[in-house]
Amino acid sequence: MIRRYVKVASIWLLILFVLINFPLKGEAEEALVISRWLVNSEIEEDGDLKVIEDITFRFNDKFNGVFREIILTGTDGVEGLKVAEMLRGEEIFYTPVDTANNGDSNVFMTILEGKGINIKIFSPSEDEEKTFRLYYTVKNVANRYNDTGELYYKFLGEENATPIDFFGVNIKLPQARNDKVHIFGHGPSNGFIQFQEDDLIRLEVEKLPKNSSIEARILFPTDFIPNSTNIIARDAYDDIMEEELSYIKEVEEKQIRDEVNRNLFNNLSTLVAALGMAFIIFTFYRLRRNIDIHDYLADRFSPDDCTPAVAAYLNNSMLNSSSIMATIFDLARKGYISIEEKGEYKRNIKNFQLTRHEKSTDSLLEHEKYFIHWLFDEVGDGYSVSTKEIENYGKKNSMNFSKSYRKWYKKVKEDAIKMGYYDDRGKKPGVILIIFSALAFMLFIISMVFEAYYGIILIFIFFFSLIYGISLLIRKSDYGYIQYKKWQYFKKDIKRVKDTLNIKDLSLSLDTSLIYALALGIGFNSLKKFKTLIPESNMPGHWIYWYYYAGPRGQNSFEKSLNRSFSTVTPSSGAGGGFSGGGGAGGGGAGGF
Repeated sequence: MIRRYVKVASIWLLILFVLINFPLKGEAEEALVISRWLVNSEIEEDGDLKVIEDITFRFNDKFNGVFREIILTGTDGVEGLKVAEMLRGEEIFYTPVDTANNGDSNVFMTILEGKGINIKIFSPSEDEEKTFRLYYTVKNVANRYNDTGELYYKFLGEENATPIDFFGVNIKLPQARNDKVHIFGHGPSNGFIQFQEDDLIRLEVEKLPKNSSIEARILFPTDFIPNSTNIIARDAYDDIMEEELSYIKEVEEKQIRDEVNRNLFNNLSTLVAALGMAFIIFTFYRLRRNIDIHDYLADRFSPDDCTPAVAAYLNNSMLNSSSIMATIFDLARKGYISIEEKGEYKRNIKNFQLTRHEKSTDSLLEHEKYFIHWLFDEVGDGYSVSTKEIENYGKKNSMNFSKSYRKWYKKVKEDAIKMGYYDDRGKKPGVILIIFSALAFMLFIISMVFEAYYGIILIFIFFFSLIYGISLLIRKSDYGYIQYKKWQYFKKDIKRVKDTLNIKDLSLSLDTSLIYALALGIGFNSLKKFKTLIPESNMPGHWIYWYYYAGPRGQNSFEKSLNRSFSTVTPSSGAGGGFSGGGGAGGGGAGGF
């Protein structure tokens, strides 16, 4: 049960870590970024669009060159294409070729692809910035209706897969503006379009993510393009104005909805955060310890008798192979089993046999009784079992073996509860807080989507609710907390006494202390010095002999064998306005190859 809660907590904390390190507004460094894309365009009297583009690429990796894709839908194609690289203000023109290979430089290819052309510019680059200038004319892109002229052109299409820091467009009109000239921009909400001069329109947007489009729609008198052959014999001015006003109204309505949602989730986040904090504070004061722990720790060297497994669970809320090994040594110390070596069954792996003694188990705790039953009745022949047999049984009957381990684990927990180590009062508020943390996290995500930044406080509420909720599920009683602290002092004393070997400072007998030290995570290497104080450590018939039994490399042979036997079930020990929507001619993007 505890493992499940820990796993859930770990998943939530991993999500939190991702959010903290990859914020909603931030991005990891891209291999290729367009830092600046400037477009100077001019509407010709024949309806063509003359274009000069300066595109500055920032290369954060190795590339053979870049490309510029131009969509030709709604146009009569492109002519007069020239490509140059800008070096200290000078134009270095590239040569057009029919074929080129990666690694070539100062050449470009024009490839017909789908609805447009792909201009591949060969210029090997790595960890540097380069600016390329493109000259071209988009043919017959302006429309000439009976009552209005129209340029409806997409300067950047959804096809673009490269993020852009800044994108700017100048559109020069054939004549100065009058009351028949109207301008509209379509794209992200942070963009704008406005008149820079009477015959010059400026369109700008910053921080363009991938797959964003930018387009302009300009209405002007028909005499601006007197030589256009792209004539559409119908009136369109009123329909276009109505369409654009509907786009603007749609954007305004969305902005109103967003503002309503932003206010709603700001208020909701504040309310939920206040309720969460109130419940946490109420629970904390309701369950706070009403005793002076220090008074009870005066006799700090005397933890009450339990078992190695219970002590390990009380201190770590989990068990491992050291817990099993300490349990075996403790049962041997109490006279319920004996240990002997039966040679090697694999290279450098000793085979140890555990033999069961005829002795009443009435005085044992339930998890100790079940442990004997598990090893000798389920795995062994009722009388003995070897580490080799345990390993083979675990591999052949992994599901049953794991089930038996979990049952033993559960009985250890139940015995710890029966002994009064845990406080059941924390379970209900603990579950409530864990559920609340999940709701707070979901509300945080929704709030960020609606840019309701008061929701940021919910991530802290989520963190505190989840951690505090889990701690309440495994909350120790006052008695359990006192015993926990005493076992912590016991560990410190073991580490201190191993240097002085003054065993009078230990509250438990030396042999018992060694077993509990093992269960509490103190390794054999830290306990070797005590061997000189135990004459029985040189007697193969005594369990303490196997406690210190080492292989040729100094590793404890019994530990190595036991870790292998239980490896399938336990961890081993160790360590102008805004933009609106639309859909005009043109499009395309740029990137690297």
